Amino acid sequence: MLFRDQTLAAIALGEVTLAFRRWKRPTVKAGGRVRTASGVVLIGGIAVVEMSALSEKDSSAAGFPTLEALREMLGSDDGAPVYRIELIGLEPDERVALRGEASLSDADWHALTARFARWDKTAPGYFPSILRAIRARHAAWKAAARGANA
Repeated sequence: MLFRDQTLAAIALGEVTLAFRRWKRPTVKAGGRVRTASGVVLIGGIAVVEMSALSEKDSSAAGFPTLEALREMLGSDDGAPVYRIELIGLEPDERVALRGEASLSDADWHALTARFARWDKTAPGYFPSILRAIRARHAAWKAAARGANA
């Protein structure tokens, strides 16, 4: 489920509490979470609704200026149902904090290298290239961190 940056900001502020999508089958579950660049959108209930049942209140809660704008976004009836998705809010992605705390000991690095070497037998050259990219990124991160602390 994709959201525009402006919509994500409005979800974070509690201004957008609904989303509507026309799907053949839902791509999110009630109680689920959607990871985005701005954080994790928390999903409440999901229900199929008729286009004729949509109201101005629904369009406003979904961040649309008018009911017509919401209907235009949903497009013409192609046979796929319209889903009403409750958006509970936006919370920080815990993985972002973990990235800053990640550090590998020499033993961790060697264990990863050994694992990739085993995997490399099935896809030669692929996993060593991943390790080189990680090493280069890590070196760049350390250099930037040293520069910021200078």
